[in-house]
Amino acid sequence: MTKNIQVQFREQIPLLLEQLGLNGIGIEVGVAEGEFSECILKSSKLRKLFLLDVWQNMDGYEDLNNLKEEIQEKRYLEVLQKMEGHGNRVTVIRGDCNRFVKYFNNNFFDFVYLDANHVYSEIKRQLYEWHPKVKVGGLFAGHDYMEGKDLAGTIFGVKSAVDEFVKELGNVKLYVTTDDTPFFPDGITPVPHHLRYFSWYFRKTE
Repeated sequence: MTKNIQVQFREQIPLLLEQLGLNGIGIEVGVAEGEFSECILKSSKLRKLFLLDVWQNMDGYEDLNNLKEEIQEKRYLEVLQKMEGHGNRVTVIRGDCNRFVKYFNNNFFDFVYLDANHVYSEIKRQLYEWHPKVKVGGLFAGHDYMEGKDLAGTIFGVKSAVDEFVKELGNVKLYVTTDDTPFFPDGITPVPHHLRYFSWYFRKTE
């Protein structure tokens, strides 16, 4: 379990699942438009993927993905349409992750990916709630390993929450993608390292 499983981009995480023989059940918590969902389905051999997102405007929450209700509704319908071709391999759930986590048994998932609320207190709660749902040897992961404000003004507390959680566990090795979002849309200007939307992940040991 301690071998090097470093990947450069989050799009390589589904390939890592296959490499590790994690081909059972996964869940993406926080789906937005479903771009990474499609990547997971196309590049991994998970037999089942749950997609969980509230798809509604959260009053008072500052985040670049906390959009107006009509846009959230459009995103939800777009995700449903995108997933039609995957049949029973995917289940879309519209609801609050803090509520629906209770519906899944402990040691149920081979893969959990958190990409919902990025506020420190919320991500810390999600870490405690979702970690028990991962099987021993499974991959626990998430997006936006950042701290402070990004260029859009969104405030992140993911890095500190994840670092503290991993330290408390004491028996896992944390990995972070290395090359996500290296350049601005012009393809020339580099994005400062602390403003890149990295992903974090580790294998559950007990």
